[in-house]
Amino acid sequence: MTNEKFKGAIAALAATFGRVVEPAMLKGYEIGLSDLTDAQLSFATTRALRESKFMPTPKELRDYVEGPTRITPAMQWAHVRRTMDTLDIYDSPDFGEVANAVVHTLGGWKVLCEKSIPDLVWIQKDFERLYAEYSAKDLSGLRTEGHVGEFGKAPAWCALEGTPRPPKQLETAERHRALGVVRDLAEAKS
Repeated sequence: MTNEKFKGAIAALAATFGRVVEPAMLKGYEIGLSDLTDAQLSFATTRALRESKFMPTPKELRDYVEGPTRITPAMQWAHVRRTMDTLDIYDSPDFGEVANAVVHTLGGWKVLCEKSIPDLVWIQKDFERLYAEYSAKDLSGLRTEGHVGEFGKAPAWCALEGTPRPPKQLETAERHRALGVVRDLAEAKS
């Protein structure tokens, strides 16, 4: 999570909910949210602005990202395996950032789909290790986009329940306008 995006998100939340950002408050949010990626923080902030009545705590923001139960590496692997059996090499799945990064690291969707069942037993160990590792770190520099199957269709969202769906990308002009509003709010509060 980048410092600028983090401060902008907390400033936007505080301004919306009529709170003053104190240094200790900012430090508490930083400690509680430091392992989230920029996309996860953006997702949590968007949900909080849409769904919360009061300024969310770091735990509440995490719950927006993680859901009521934390997805374990074994749960995610089981979902990827079911999807492999259902969609096979021909369709294009999007499992969410972390699982996508792991599948890309392991060779990609097509490579996994072509593996034998005995090979997949060993790949499961690598998948679970990488999933745990990637869940706790910034994913910048890794491929996190969905996977394209043999038919070349755009990836369809088929992530495990509780996986944060990436926020809809704003058009460039809207994005610049939104960033300007957040920047103005942050400057007004500092």
